[in-house]
Amino acid sequence: MKHILILIFSLFSLSVFEGKAAFAEPETNLSPELVEFGRQFSGWTSQFGLSHYGSALQASGGGVMFEYIPEGQTFDNWMGMSTITLFTPESADPRIVKSYADSFRSGSGQYAPRILEQANWVIRKKTMYYTEYLIGEGAEQEHNVSIVTTANNGNIIVFQVQGRKGTLSDAMITKFKEIMPKELANF
Repeated sequence: MKHILILIFSLFSLSVFEGKAAFAEPETNLSPELVEFGRQFSGWTSQFGLSHYGSALQASGGGVMFEYIPEGQTFDNWMGMSTITLFTPESADPRIVKSYADSFRSGSGQYAPRILEQANWVIRKKTMYYTEYLIGEGAEQEHNVSIVTTANNGNIIVFQVQGRKGTLSDAMITKFKEIMPKELANF
């Protein structure tokens, strides 16, 4: 009986380890350097319960995207997610950032968002474009908050927190508005 319990415990430990290993190395199509770069955002995302770095991808428009989800969720069944996308503009011209923010806010076709709130803030001389919106329909509808701004190196950064089925609470949105502008002002 003792040997059976040890075997069961060992198999359970192995399955737990294997489950966590999937998040140790994100699904990716990026270089190892960019994957490692994406790890730096976990301090931001964990404040919203989105602690597992799950993927690092080449985004449309030439950007790179890093995604985080809660423990116990997958990219097939996620209820909460944070997405950080970086774009390298030709210059740090604020008009480029505003143009991108406007395109992000308007969407197109089936991805056109239903805007709930928009705001523009200037923090430490950085203009930040905040948007809260709904996108999609039915069970797949997402509730999103995002900030688009310029990083200190001139990149455009988009920080989003998304939720499905009511998981993006008023408290989380308030926390996002209080924390992320200050964090992004330093980035």
